Parts: sequence; structure tokens; C-alpha cells
Amino acid sequence: MEACHDLGTAVAAPTCGFYAQQRPCLSYGNSTEDGLDEESLRAAVLEAYRTRPAWRASGAARAAERAAVARAHRDLYRDLAR
Repeated sequence: MEACHDLGTAVAAPTCGFYAQQRPCLSYGNSTEDGLDEESLRAAVLEAYRTRPAWRASGAARAAERAAVARAHRDLYRDLAR
């Protein structure tokens, strides 16, 4: 998902889990007996083809994200070391 976000490639991810909270994506369900809702997967793939969503990370956004993660780790380790 991260590599797709970096490249601007659309992702179709299942509704189980927390994929949609991580990065923008198209979702499909897991509601049938075998765990895959083929119709919603088909709809997500067709939507990707039709609309060509281009959710893409910018260099500035990635740099800011990396700095925020580094600060969070620094703060966590500092608090644990007390």
C-alpha cells in the first residue's frame, strides 16, 4: 500500500482490517461464505479503471511524515527512559 501511494497506483483493499484508514483506497467486501464478495471487488476494479484515482504522496508530504514519525519515536523513547 505504501509503495502504491508513493507511485500513485490505485489500491483495491478488503474492508476487513484498517486499510482505508492507512491510505486512500478503493474497498471491496468480505461477505460471502468463502470470504470474498466478488461483486464488490469487481466494482472496485472497474471504479479504478474508470476514474483512474491518483492518490500520490509528494516529496514534501513524505518528508513531513518521516519527521513526525521520528519525533514520535524520540518522545516515546524519552518517556520510557525516565
